[in-house]
Amino acid sequence: MAQPPRYNRTKDFAEDYGDNTDHPALNAELDAVSSSVNAIRANLALVQRDDGGLANGIVTEESLAPGLQDQIIASVGVGIDDKVQEAQAAASEAVNAASLADTYAQASLNSANAAAQSASNAAGSATSADNSRISAQNSAAAALQSKNDALASAQAAGVSEANALQSENNAAGSAQAALASEQAAAISEGNASTSEQNAANSAGAASLSAGNAATSESNAASSANAAALSEGNAAASEAAAQSYVESLTQPFFFVKNYDGLAIKKTGAGTAVIQAGTTVIVNLVAKTFAVDTPIIMPTLTPGADYSVWVLEDGTAQAVADPFSAPAAAPAANAVKIGGFHYGLIASGTTPASGSFSTAGITSGGGSFGWTQSDVDKLAGINEFSIWDLTFRCAGEQRGMTFDPIKQMWAGIYLMSDSPHIHGPSAYNTNVASGTVLPYIPAKWGGNGVLKYSRLSAFEAHELVSAFGLRLPTYEEFMGFAFGVTEAQSLGGAASTIPATARQPGYTSRIGVEQATGHQWVIGGPIKSVGGSAWADIGRGSWYGSSGLVLLGGIRGHAAISGSRCAIFFNALSDSYWSISVRAAGDHLNLGRAAR
Repeated sequence: MAQPPRYNRTKDFAEDYGDNTDHPALNAELDAVSSSVNAIRANLALVQRDDGGLANGIVTEESLAPGLQDQIIASVGVGIDDKVQEAQAAASEAVNAASLADTYAQASLNSANAAAQSASNAAGSATSADNSRISAQNSAAAALQSKNDALASAQAAGVSEANALQSENNAAGSAQAALASEQAAAISEGNASTSEQNAANSAGAASLSAGNAATSESNAASSANAAALSEGNAAASEAAAQSYVESLTQPFFFVKNYDGLAIKKTGAGTAVIQAGTTVIVNLVAKTFAVDTPIIMPTLTPGADYSVWVLEDGTAQAVADPFSAPAAAPAANAVKIGGFHYGLIASGTTPASGSFSTAGITSGGGSFGWTQSDVDKLAGINEFSIWDLTFRCAGEQRGMTFDPIKQMWAGIYLMSDSPHIHGPSAYNTNVASGTVLPYIPAKWGGNGVLKYSRLSAFEAHELVSAFGLRLPTYEEFMGFAFGVTEAQSLGGAASTIPATARQPGYTSRIGVEQATGHQWVIGGPIKSVGGSAWADIGRGSWYGSSGLVLLGGIRGHAAISGSRCAIFFNALSDSYWSISVRAAGDHLNLGRAAR
């Protein structure tokens, strides 16, 4: 027969904690014990009867080795009882071990069931606690609502009490009102009599009012005339205020990262926005990374143009005369500068334009013109270009910049109607002591009244009305330089008929009819000498000379020139030969140099 399997324990139950019983391992151990015990019992049944005796046929003679029979016989009776008892004890221990294992398994199962029940009980307790909390909250809310309801009831009771008191007062007031009505009826009866008398008085007052109405109508007509004059003055003031505001705000939406003008002439009729210019258009920065051509209209000699930057980043020039200032060529476009298109045609040479090429001498002499000098003035006058940070402090149209004296000068002599044409315009008449100018609105003019003369006093008012001034002698010598010196126009002793280009009388920066045509009144106004007071319309002055006259007149022949000047005339002198050319301070917000 085969030997029973050996039992080897594979699970150490001491490694488990509490009720953490490893049931599969326990079953495996018990199964192993059962296998060993059952195998032992099966083998034992083969050699032992139920009564404990050795089974029949187990020990046979054939199974004994030779000579062993005698030994068995000799020893069979020795200690047999002890062996049987030992076997029985071993079997009993095995049975006890199996019983103990069953007991441990049942105890572990009972512990697991108890733990599950405890968990279930804990969950139930938590649910009960949560329900209790919700009930407590609901009870608190109900208590608060009850408190509010009680307060509202108390307030309602107070209102009811107040209403009752008011009703009592109203009843008393009604009684008083009834008494007052009775008294008012008596008063009304008396007033009826008074009203009859008042009606008679009103008839007399109506007659007086009719007379006053006629007087008021006359006063209204006078007021209308005064209002018309005030409206004109207001318009001029508004324009000046707008110009001033623009001078303050424009630098903040126009930026250049270079020294110089934003607009650069590239040909007689072409110009570009310089690279590095940034313009804020409708709150969006438009930066010109490269020189960008300006879209030009058909350009007219003697006209002013403004340059605008549009939302799409393009630049466009628009005719911008003083008489009809330009509107934006597109919505939200920003005006950033402009230029004057002069009277020298494209392709003009020093010879064809009658420009002096002799050159200066140690004693003076005329400017020596080159083709480059002429090209700067041909078409677009390079010196007339301006932008928002490099411009004239006063009216810009018709002005040109002198880089030597750092000031602006009128390209043309002033007309008699600067309120229409501006202080410097092409193809207008020329104001003088015989072609008397209109009084500017800023100095009380109404568009009808003219000055009775053109002296230093009137000239000052004319230029200052446009934020400009009279040129000094030093400035005149600068901006008139370039004419053919020591020559005059000639002709009748009368004011020249119109502003124009007269070859040989154009300065190096494009000032036309700069010398030898009309005296130009200079500044500042001052006087010396004198022997008596002279009435000048707004008080009197005491002096004999001091009027500065510059450039020479048409009949002066060789006297005229860029240094020609006379100082002995009185400030109040006014002649056909005396005219006005405006000058302006330079406004350089970006400190750019030309």
